[in-house]
Amino acid sequence: DDQYFKIGNNSDSTIYLDGLAIVESAFLTVEKESYSPDIMDKAMTVDAVYVIPGNGKDHPLEPGKEVVLALNARNHKEINANSIDLSKADFEFYDESSNPAYSDDDNPNVPNLINWYDYSATYFSLHNRGFKSYAIARPTVDAETFIQKYKYVYTYKYTFGEYSFDMDDEGFKIPNDWIIDGVNLSVADSWQWNVLSPSIDAGWTHCGSVDRDQNRYGKAVVRKKENGKWIDTNNSTNDFNADAKPSLFN
Repeated sequence: DDQYFKIGNNSDSTIYLDGLAIVESAFLTVEKESYSPDIMDKAMTVDAVYVIPGNGKDHPLEPGKEVVLALNARNHKEINANSIDLSKADFEFYDESSNPAYSDDDNPNVPNLINWYDYSATYFSLHNRGFKSYAIARPTVDAETFIQKYKYVYTYKYTFGEYSFDMDDEGFKIPNDWIIDGVNLSVADSWQWNVLSPSIDAGWTHCGSVDRDQNRYGKAVVRKKENGKWIDTNNSTNDFNADAKPSLFN
């Protein structure tokens, strides 16, 4: 429940976060399939899209500054002294759950991200072993147009032991032209491929070395800095500190 993103302005001028989308990959970095049609060089297949609210210039972010997007904007120290206080996050993921047994908390003092799409019928959470990848994007259409025109229908062959099945599925696609930055995540003993185009991220980073690594808790992937700027070579293997101490612990 104390998962979070930090987004930083690496430019030399103020930017506006209004309309910025945070997206999660539908495909797993630990399960390589031959999806057809193959659109990876053109788009990222996603299962969640959340957008920062605003009318264009409501949420300025100055050079070198960061914002915190909390999965649950509460003081988690009240439950676990080893956790962090996210009650003053800049934005919060919030979902109207269809199952009363799994309801989401809503901090009224923290603006909610706008849910354009989410695969879950309850509430969104990040993959706790890092099998999915994430990106920030700037959509050039509204939510209604996105749902209507950016569906991705695909097929693949699922193999399990000696058995093989033809499968079909559908999701949504974020054009690579919309993507500002992305990061592939995985773990060393299970990585099979990257689900972002190499033009977005040619590498990957991780928390934990093996699947279900008990040492992955309380860690983060943190982008490196040099001379006051975040390093961004579009290769997360080089750009991030893996298994790092979350900066909010400081």
